Amino acid sequence: MKLPFGILSCALLLAGCTTPSVVRMENDTYFIEKRSAQVGFGPPEGAKAEVYETANKFCEARGMGLETVDFSMVNSGLARPGSVALQFRCVPRTTKQNAVSNQSGLNRDDVQMRFKAIKNLKDQGLITDAEYQEKRSEILNSL
Repeated sequence: MKLPFGILSCALLLAGCTTPSVVRMENDTYFIEKRSAQVGFGPPEGAKAEVYETANKFCEARGMGLETVDFSMVNSGLARPGSVALQFRCVPRTTKQNAVSNQSGLNRDDVQMRFKAIKNLKDQGLITDAEYQEKRSEILNSL
C-alpha cells in the first residue's frame, strides 16, 4: 500500500515543480496554464504567482510589458488540483512601467518576489502581522 502512495506523492511533487511554458495562440497573444500541487481546498495562489512571473519574464525579454487578456483560476478540492490559466499579450511599455523598472534598480518581478517572500514568511508564522505590514510599506515606499 505504501508503494502506490509513494508514487502518487512523487508525481504530485514533480507536477508542482515544473515551470509553466508559454504557448503562442495568435500573432500577439500567448497562453500559460499551471496546475497546483497544493493539497486540500483553496485557491492555487502559488501557481498564479508563477504563471504571472513567467509571463512577465517572457515579455520583459522582448523589452515589453504584460497585458492580461484573460485569467481564470480553479480552486483545489477533493481529489482535484487547483489550476490557473493566463492569456496575455506583450505590449510596448508605458512611461509608468519604464519608470518603475528603472527606479532604484527594481523591476516589477523584483517587487512581486519581495511581496511574495514576506507573504510566505507571514503565512508560515515567522513574522507577525505588524512586521508584515511594516515590510510591505517599505517595499511600496521604495518604488
